[in-house]
Amino acid sequence: ILKSTYEKVGKLTQSVQDKIEKEFKDKKPKNEAEKKKLQAEAQKRIKTELDKIRPQVEKLQRDGREGIMNTLSAGQRTVWNSILGKPFNP
Repeated sequence: ILKSTYEKVGKLTQSVQDKIEKEFKDKKPKNEAEKKKLQAEAQKRIKTELDKIRPQVEKLQRDGREGIMNTLSAGQRTVWNSILGKPFNP
């Protein structure tokens, strides 16, 4: 379940990065300053697109965790939760 979840998340995020990479692939910077500008633009676009799919990623992660929890016995869930500890909320 966990492997499947992370594969789905990986494919989703990779598709976003591939899409942006294609947009910038043929752009040829004339100098180092232009190269840095293009890199910054690409990174900004990737972040923007990843932010758009964040709800999908979070849902996949939630579904994966729920799937794992549903396969565990009560005792296993207790141990699992003790291993995880308290949720981190910055």
